[in-house]
Amino acid sequence: MQRREDPPPNQPRRSTLPALAPRSPQATSTRVKCDEQQPTCGPCARLSRECDWGQRWNFNDATSGTKARHTNVSTEGSVVWDPRATSSDPESATASRSDDLPDFAALTNDSDRERKAITRRPGTFAVVVTPGSFAELPEYSSSASTTESMQMSRRGSKATITSADRRRQDSDPDTIVLEKFEDVAPGLAGPFSLEPFARRASLPKALQNMTIMSVPPTPSFRTPTFPSPVRADMSPAESRLVIHFRTYIMQLLQPQVLDSQGPLQWGQQVGNNIYEQEAVRFPPLHHAICAVSALNLSTRGQATLEEAIQHYQKALDSQSSASSNDMILSDGVFLRHYLLFIYDICADSSADDDTAMWAKHLYSLRHLARSRFQQSGRETHTYVLSSICTLDVYAGLMGNGSCDFNRTVLEDNMLAPLAVELDKIASSHSGTNSYHETQTWQAVLNLHRGVRVHASNVAQAAQTYRAEVARQRHPTSPAFAAHWQGVIAGLEHELIAYWNQAYPRFLARDSPHAGQALVPAMRLVFEHALTFYHALILYLRTLLPLSHANPVNPQLRPDSAYRISDIFTLATLCLQQQEFNRRDIIFPLFVAGLAATSAEDHIRALDFLTHFEGHGIGRNTSVVKQLLSEVCEEQRRAVARGESGWVDWVAFGRARGLAVVVCGL
Repeated sequence: MQRREDPPPNQPRRSTLPALAPRSPQATSTRVKCDEQQPTCGPCARLSRECDWGQRWNFNDATSGTKARHTNVSTEGSVVWDPRATSSDPESATASRSDDLPDFAALTNDSDRERKAITRRPGTFAVVVTPGSFAELPEYSSSASTTESMQMSRRGSKATITSADRRRQDSDPDTIVLEKFEDVAPGLAGPFSLEPFARRASLPKALQNMTIMSVPPTPSFRTPTFPSPVRADMSPAESRLVIHFRTYIMQLLQPQVLDSQGPLQWGQQVGNNIYEQEAVRFPPLHHAICAVSALNLSTRGQATLEEAIQHYQKALDSQSSASSNDMILSDGVFLRHYLLFIYDICADSSADDDTAMWAKHLYSLRHLARSRFQQSGRETHTYVLSSICTLDVYAGLMGNGSCDFNRTVLEDNMLAPLAVELDKIASSHSGTNSYHETQTWQAVLNLHRGVRVHASNVAQAAQTYRAEVARQRHPTSPAFAAHWQGVIAGLEHELIAYWNQAYPRFLARDSPHAGQALVPAMRLVFEHALTFYHALILYLRTLLPLSHANPVNPQLRPDSAYRISDIFTLATLCLQQQEFNRRDIIFPLFVAGLAATSAEDHIRALDFLTHFEGHGIGRNTSVVKQLLSEVCEEQRRAVARGESGWVDWVAFGRARGLAVVVCGL
């Protein structure tokens, strides 16, 4: 037996195992044993996940589960999914189409395959992808050659079929097995440069209007005219995300600017770049910024959701970097949790449970806010604290959470006194507020804060009521209904009494145009309080089911109609002034649609939501619109059956997969 010498460096090594003589009797029984250690692929190593190289093939029929979750899905009559169905079109209809193309397996691009497919019945041809088809995608390979080939390829998928695959396909000329799937994202020339994709005229009109992506019209938000430098160490993709955060996302997170002369330019806002400044000191905040921006761009098809998830994961994986107590209570950690909280309420539609990431971030924010306040005696980012309180209350009103964050802030008196807020207003511009203007600001801010406190009480009462209904064996008993009638009536009376007492005397009463006399920034605060107040009254009146124990009060119908009309009027003003960043109008519009009794008001509410749809960060405005549409349809069917028409929209939305954490974002 001889050992083969190592080959020269310029020749490939074939084997490091001992070679047996050709006539050795042991040549047929040689066994090679590996070290039994599986390597870890790049994506799993980057995400710190356990890697499983084994392919798990599991083809389950999801038809029954899909039909159970979505009652509007049916397979009856489908020539693809229903084996008993026959094509409604005669075979000659497809055969009459010109087909001058070669066999389907010989086609190399999507355009030719579609031209070939429309000449046959659905299901005739098949394009098969295997795990190997995606082996060279950026998610699985970071080689420069692969990246270059990806950039040079045009959009769509194209097949490069090996000779082995061709031999397999010789027996089935109607099937293609892709060796490499190349998919390039749409052009990323600018934040709003995406053009609507063409829809084939052969689709029904209802399907032509459906799309996974919600491509919004160009927003009217003012973009900064000043230079927007970014850090030199950022990649071009990250620079683009940071600029998008600065010019678009910030206007949604901080829509109102407290300035007596009107809204300041976004580039001149105090603290506008606080996120980027803190991101230099705390890198995970940078990834949180990129995650929120990528999530927004993914809703338009200008970025991939995977890119947003990767930045989100990097922001989470870096939590261990905040080791010292001062670092844990730093602005960077606090703002990181705030942005990840924003990300989750925009991306997550799950109810409040132990696995909801938005609830976990809210819990962390509550702990951080209390610890920061105990350490320094004040909160430097009061606007962020106030925004979290508002979002916490909105979540409670939508049936999620229990407003613990807002309750903690109120109990510990974390919000800055009105005098401090007035000082910030005075210092936000070069001039000095007059005594009259200071008193005006004080009245408007006091009204806004008080409405939010009452909203928190309403949200907590609604959550308690729903929890008791779930526990009660007879939730419709007269005693149970009478108790909650008293609770709801008391909350409504307290809210109306506070509004009448705190309403600024210098503003016109019972007019949705009262805020037009105020300076722009002050008008935004007042109109938010006004629409929120009307929405809370309507919310309370739709909370309990209508029955013999809770009859309809005829005197409330005109009052509810007046409040719905005011909400619609203010929404019209927002659209006329192209204030699409006024996301606080979404919840009042949703509640107005729930409380409306006429089909005309239902349609108006849905129409308003359609106009505001696509101008937020995520897609929850679209989900809210769909939820309202289906609730209104369910109300119509209930009235047709002779019932009251009341619908538990929280349970209804969760059953239909239309639950949202908050409205607007």
